[in-house]
Amino acid sequence: MNSKEDFLNNDLFRKWVNSNDEEVNNYWQQWMKDNPDLANSAKENRELFRAMRFEEFKPKENLVNSSWDKVDSLTKPKRRFINFNSIVKIAAVLAVAVVAYFPIKEQLTKKEQEVKKPEQKIVYVEKQAKKGSKLTLNLGDGSIIKLNAGSSITYPSSFAADRREVELKGEAYFEIAHDENRPFTVKSDKLLTTVLGTKFSVNAYKEGNTKIALVSGKVKVENTTKTDEEPVYLEPGLKVVLRNNQLEKEKLDSAYDLGWKDGMITFKDEDIDEIKEKLENWYGVDIQINNKGKIARSFKGIYRNELLTNVLASIGYAMNFEYEINGNNVLIVGK
Repeated sequence: MNSKEDFLNNDLFRKWVNSNDEEVNNYWQQWMKDNPDLANSAKENRELFRAMRFEEFKPKENLVNSSWDKVDSLTKPKRRFINFNSIVKIAAVLAVAVVAYFPIKEQLTKKEQEVKKPEQKIVYVEKQAKKGSKLTLNLGDGSIIKLNAGSSITYPSSFAADRREVELKGEAYFEIAHDENRPFTVKSDKLLTTVLGTKFSVNAYKEGNTKIALVSGKVKVENTTKTDEEPVYLEPGLKVVLRNNQLEKEKLDSAYDLGWKDGMITFKDEDIDEIKEKLENWYGVDIQINNKGKIARSFKGIYRNELLTNVLASIGYAMNFEYEINGNNVLIVGK
């Protein structure tokens, strides 16, 4: 908008001129910030048109007749070869029409209409639980999230009015506040888990091998890479595992699937590489393995709030290896 005509022909601008509506005023304040080169022009035109405020013109019948009598008396031709009577009458009619146009149009546009507001950018928050530590988050909706070591979660600083969405890398336990109008969705690797209010755990450490374990409530799990596959609905006491890009239901094992949130590090028939990865995450150390071929193939065990030295001594005895700890570095040697 560059000219007075442009502003005057804008319905929202005329509404700004003729009212003190807060939403309209906020809109133009933002518009002037977004168009600083036109801000002064907008202000000047508003003041100009405010000074010219027209009221709706509704002439009475006797006033119209009297006006036309005056027009006739003033426009009677004094010379026969030129007749200005019709021209002046037309001009008078046009003047009345112009005066009445703007207040009438304003009256027509007083119907409720939504004022477009500038779109607000979504601000995302990312929280991380470093190796060797865990983190508990209390969200604004009343939900609680416990992050396991070496995990991260991303979510908006303020949830939308119709949904709550987060993205998880690693492992977390969720206690979701019930809100039937705003489903809670967790995106983890290839899976999408949707709930209204419930308690469940998501393990997405390994790509393509995500696990969803349900404690209470009900969840819907979808494979985002296979849109033709039916979603899986879980009941309490069950879990779903993604294997070979297929969703499979299994029975929940509380100790092995959820024990980590209560201070338990668990190993269920895991080899030395899987054990190494868990120990590095849990204790925040770096582990090097030598003579791997002499180490037993798998190990099963549960430890609650144990020191690293005690855990290594126990596993080493069962799997046939020795170990050495030097600060944050651990050396494991098969014997």
